Amino acid sequence: DGPQAGDRVWVRARVARVRAKGNSCFIVLRQGIYDTMQACCFKDKANPEASKAFLKWLGALQPESIVDIYGTLQEATVASASV
Repeated sequence: DGPQAGDRVWVRARVARVRAKGNSCFIVLRQGIYDTMQACCFKDKANPEASKAFLKWLGALQPESIVDIYGTLQEATVASASV
């Protein structure tokens, strides 16, 4: 089967959309034409200056940039979504 919630995964994808605001950044990633996923990054309380700079860098990512992301899969309940 595929990776499950809690598993660490490495994903290479194109950036579809970026929304950075305050202490968080949400990135919609695309693989192929229709497969999308969301990556989230939040300000780290243990290292606030470095993580804030990283959030600023993430917010400047251009659409169609190719990124590699290594993180932990989390389950999510989606109440609504927009295209």
